Amino acid sequence: MLSRKGRESLRLEFAELSEEGAISEDTLTTAIATFTTSLLPMVRRIYSSLIAMDLVSVQPLSGPTGYIYWLDHIFTSTHSADGITGGTTRLDQVKAGTYSDSSEQGTIREIQLKLQKLLIEVGTK
Repeated sequence: MLSRKGRESLRLEFAELSEEGAISEDTLTTAIATFTTSLLPMVRRIYSSLIAMDLVSVQPLSGPTGYIYWLDHIFTSTHSADGITGGTTRLDQVKAGTYSDSSEQGTIREIQLKLQKLLIEVGTK
């Protein structure tokens, strides 16, 4: 159930999209301004119902730059028989055809959890 403020916001967005020229069905090759104005209200409506909200934490940037943090699974040792190279991430090795092939009494593939970060910068138009 939407709150009164949420209903009012949706009503205003609908009114903006219903105005003459708000949605253009012409093919534009120069700019995406019309696309942006019609896409953002739709994203706002469906974003809250996506499963991503349950799987990851989404937080808005408070400035023009910010960091994304994640736990990365990194192999600590090399196993040439399995095609695993030390220092590579576990997701890199999933594509290898020998990833799940291991003989009996084989060596354990040690994995280290490492906190990684990436700087994100907001671009300008």
